[in-house]
Amino acid sequence: MKKIFLILLLVVLLFVLSPFASASKVGDLVDVIKPAALAVDGNRLYITEGTAFHIYSLNPFKYLKKTGTKGEGPGEFKNTPYVNVLPDHLFINNPGKIMLFSKDGAFQKETRLPFHYFYFNYPLLPVNQNYACFQIKFNRETKKVGFEGKIYGADFGLLKSFAVVDSPYLPPPPPPGSKPANKTDYNVIEENLEFTAAAGKIFLADSRKGFFIAVFDHNGNPLYEINHKYKKIKVPSDFEENYMKELKKSAGWERLNILYNFIFREYYPPFFSIKVKDGKIFALTYEKKQGKHEVVVMDLEGKELNRSFAFPPDPMERQVHGFPLYSTSYDISEGSIYYLVENEDTETWELHREKFLK
Repeated sequence: MKKIFLILLLVVLLFVLSPFASASKVGDLVDVIKPAALAVDGNRLYITEGTAFHIYSLNPFKYLKKTGTKGEGPGEFKNTPYVNVLPDHLFINNPGKIMLFSKDGAFQKETRLPFHYFYFNYPLLPVNQNYACFQIKFNRETKKVGFEGKIYGADFGLLKSFAVVDSPYLPPPPPPGSKPANKTDYNVIEENLEFTAAAGKIFLADSRKGFFIAVFDHNGNPLYEINHKYKKIKVPSDFEENYMKELKKSAGWERLNILYNFIFREYYPPFFSIKVKDGKIFALTYEKKQGKHEVVVMDLEGKELNRSFAFPPDPMERQVHGFPLYSTSYDISEGSIYYLVENEDTETWELHREKFLK
């Protein structure tokens, strides 16, 4: 009888603790002070910081090297590098140029761009023999700042413009000391406009259209659209009150109150981040259970493969602020989500991993 009771107790404990069993701290990032983004590829972790990037081994967890110095010469970075992991190498954006590094951090090649490109919003990405990007553009029809999709050839000559969309993000504030004629509307819970390239295709996800992803070929021609069914998640009734209470305590409240009208929505957007990797689409939603956000996994045509609750960080309390897109603050590899956590007690950054159904 005692043995049966112990077995039952073990089963109950496993059931209760199962949501937390897959979470684990991978290691301390003692060499990183202000991370800007992270990327994971197999057994390698890449973290950008300042004008360099760090490389770690995941198993065993070990610091390997720091690559990059400030400068404008070959292999040097003028600003924070935007690291994209490709099958054979690292493809890195920096002002006026793109660079190739080996996955071990060795500089290989640099190409100067014949056009100006502000890569902090969306990087220039290779797609088959071409390159795709979304450049900032003022839309004369809507009178709003937006983005225009462009396709460049192997020599970086412009081949085609293929999409113009308004920006869902807050425009930069006016210089300190100036007072705008009118306040700007600020949606506290922002929509998500995500651009990426994978498997020879271009993916443009826009939460303003629902659970929507437009897919183009490497020449910018429309292929198909994904309109995935989703459950509308209501924003908590006390969200606005709590948010404004904390905001009014901040040092910059008087300035913010002059600049913005804070807009609060009734429902969350359908997703807050999209990644396309390893032949799948991964969408993070505001649906939440036991402290974890939902991960919806689809094939590249939008067919749902599975969903689970496996992303602990709160999208409203983003830890890494290097680039505008939330997708740069975490990565997915081999059925695990990797993200950073700041340990305020030790004042160090930690790498955490959460397994999920892939």
